[in-house]
Amino acid sequence: MKKLLLIAAMAAMAIGASAEDYNFEKVWELNPTSIGLDVAQTRQGFGMNGKFYINDKAAMTIYEVDENGMTGVTFEGGANCGITRDEAGNILVSNAAFPGSWIEATIKVINPTTGETKEYIVPEECGLMGRCDFLGFAKGDFMESGVLYLTGKTPGTELYTPGIAVFTVTDGEVDYDYCYLATCEGISDAQRDNMTVMNYYTDANGDPAVLYVYRSMSNYVKKMAYDGDNFTGTNIALPGKGACNGTFPFVFDGKEFFLYPRTPNYLNAFAIAEANAEEPLIDVEATIAASGNGYQSNWLNAEVNGNVVTIYQYSPGNNITVYQLSKESVNPSMRGDVDMDGTVGIADVTALIDYILTGDETDKDLIAANCDGDDTIGIADVTAIIDFILNKVW
Repeated sequence: MKKLLLIAAMAAMAIGASAEDYNFEKVWELNPTSIGLDVAQTRQGFGMNGKFYINDKAAMTIYEVDENGMTGVTFEGGANCGITRDEAGNILVSNAAFPGSWIEATIKVINPTTGETKEYIVPEECGLMGRCDFLGFAKGDFMESGVLYLTGKTPGTELYTPGIAVFTVTDGEVDYDYCYLATCEGISDAQRDNMTVMNYYTDANGDPAVLYVYRSMSNYVKKMAYDGDNFTGTNIALPGKGACNGTFPFVFDGKEFFLYPRTPNYLNAFAIAEANAEEPLIDVEATIAASGNGYQSNWLNAEVNGNVVTIYQYSPGNNITVYQLSKESVNPSMRGDVDMDGTVGIADVTALIDYILTGDETDKDLIAANCDGDDTIGIADVTAIIDFILNKVW
């Protein structure tokens, strides 16, 4: 049977010692400049539901991109870089410019399915200023109720006290009672002053947490646990991490993983590792010799769907790429290739439906047919193949 470890054919790939339990493959890739993106203006973007959303700060436009290039769908963007998403799949974009102020800065929220838009003003309770050019993954549904974590400082005459700005929306309105500047025990003022990305997530224990990356130090990442209204921080070491933005946490296969840019800095190399591991689980080497962007950005984020993780990488000026990580037991064959012809298409849908209706296993790969990884074969697998044909992402 055909292994999904197609990545072995990629000379630039080195797999960690325990990676034999997993499959890893590149699904598709584009060069952003080849589809008309201006490197200097489109410095940030993220992936979601098989597509990328990239903000052009000059045009104040968010472009939707899939494997074929720009889809033609656009949204009103921001005049500066900051763009992210929340747990509900809304796009969040900020108008704040570094080193500007959060006071009177706005966070625009866009539902990419309906086009519905809301805009919130970040109140002074969140602090005066911070790294306004980077936004992390937000908690909840910002159309209704959610939390975004920002870098902030309290105003003073000579000194500013750095902190973690908690920006809360409840019932579709700014919740001033829960907009404040939090502290984090175990983090120095200098470290708080240089935080760049803070991603909310639920950890492997099911507890809420916030991950922050100290961009200026190559291996400085901290997991922040809730302590009432404030936080306590724990240092995390990630093997080979570069001094670059973009670290993203996710839980998969019962483990807590971190997806991060690795050395050499500012190129498109990245890795996946558990906290404090000696070696990465997945280690992807750079495919470029010099960065096409030079903006200290290598944007990575992940979506976990059952037994499959979709990994999105936006490296401005270099590449827009989708990868997938899955359990070896789920995909020892090429997922979806039910008729075993080396491709996934309508013929596989027909073959799968034929098996479901008749039970005839002739010329069918039933391991490949287990598309949703639930160890049974049924209509859900048909739906999964059709979704893959339409979106090219499992």
